[in-house]
Amino acid sequence: MKDDITQSPRWAGLPPSVKFYLKYHRNNLSHHHYSWKYDAGDFLKKTFLEIAINFEPLLYAVVAFAAYHYAISREDGRVKDFLDAYNKSVSALRHSLAKTDRHSLSTLLTILQLATIEV
Repeated sequence: MKDDITQSPRWAGLPPSVKFYLKYHRNNLSHHHYSWKYDAGDFLKKTFLEIAINFEPLLYAVVAFAAYHYAISREDGRVKDFLDAYNKSVSALRHSLAKTDRHSLSTLLTILQLATIEV
């Protein structure tokens, strides 16, 4: 995995708001936001984000999580960004689940990310 998600070929095609929240996630959120004791190997800042930019439901679940934390950390935070990304993630996940009976690690990570938002 690359150390910087901005070097991924998929990065260039992402909308500016998605790039903003992925950078916010990488630079401002830690394992504590996920209630983890520690994050060996910086999984959340590297590997997790690389997986996310390659699977749309997870991508928007991560963006929603970052947008939520961004919104609550600022007076002018926009909850609308969180709700839009969350809705897009759930819709993309439902579509992915309907397509096949075999599901990937990315599907499981998406479900866990969405559940983390609910907690």
